[in-house]
Amino acid sequence: MSAVSLGVLALTLVACDQPASPAAAGARTPGLAVAATVSVRFGINERGSPFPQQNRHDQSSTAADRLVPQTVVITRGGSVTFQIDEVHQAAVYRPGMLPGDIRIDRSTLASADLGFGIVLPEFRINDPNGRLARAPSQALVDHTWTTPPGTFEEPGRYLVICTSAPHFVLNRMYGWVIVQ
Repeated sequence: MSAVSLGVLALTLVACDQPASPAAAGARTPGLAVAATVSVRFGINERGSPFPQQNRHDQSSTAADRLVPQTVVITRGGSVTFQIDEVHQAAVYRPGMLPGDIRIDRSTLASADLGFGIVLPEFRINDPNGRLARAPSQALVDHTWTTPPGTFEEPGRYLVICTSAPHFVLNRMYGWVIVQ
């Protein structure tokens, strides 16, 4: 395969991986039920294997660092309850924000204190630009968090990310809440 063919293939894959345009966010989403409140699994630690991600490996950490379902649809004023596995933190961003809009640098990375004397330096993404709500900080315990009233008042497509930098950056741990 020529270098030009590889370049075209790479550009095609990148284009296919981009989310739908924010302009389409207000449109009905076929196949997704609309509810006032929904639940999302935020991390599934029992999936995958304990081995780190490596070349030619099954990338098992990507199985654990997921939102299930990745896209949910709710009515205006509804809420989302996240069932959060340990060492994850949900953050909700305003309609129109895309994963590439999240700033990740020394000014937005913070240490995460997981308790029991475990502190991970520059582990948590703390980008306040466009952020509407954030779950309690990462910890070594599972917990449940429901978005506060008023989070989803306007129709649109809201970005939800995991603030654990490796989960968001390496495993693309993010999803969408579509408000209709």
